[in-house]
Amino acid sequence: MATPALSANTDSSSLPPEAKQGNVNFVTGGIGKDEAAVFQRAAKNFPLELEFVMKDKPKDAFLADVNVTIRNHFGEMVLDITSQGPFLLATLPPGKYDVTADIAGSIKHKVVSINTHEYEMTVLEWEKSDNLNSNQ
Repeated sequence: MATPALSANTDSSSLPPEAKQGNVNFVTGGIGKDEAAVFQRAAKNFPLELEFVMKDKPKDAFLADVNVTIRNHFGEMVLDITSQGPFLLATLPPGKYDVTADIAGSIKHKVVSINTHEYEMTVLEWEKSDNLNSNQ
């Protein structure tokens, strides 16, 4: 499987193995402070970073087990997975994509644009009033 090149200063050894679905390479995870830090450092080496968060006080909570679908501008499914943590890093070709994230029946949509040699970071946020448990 082809993987994107990671810069020498990125500690990619702690990233979970990349997976591939169709033409999309991706990795999910980031549970725990150390693994989250590894994902945050590695994110800029992928065209797309998605982060799943529940807004809460005094501190926001990361979410896992989020069902994620990504469709290209033709409406074709390019990725359909369940995240293993609060981060999803994906290698997508340039274009516009519709991202749908579903946790416990609460659905969020975002349109993202992937541009050549650029990095797109998108946070999908749920409110505590969405009746989500941050220990998902």
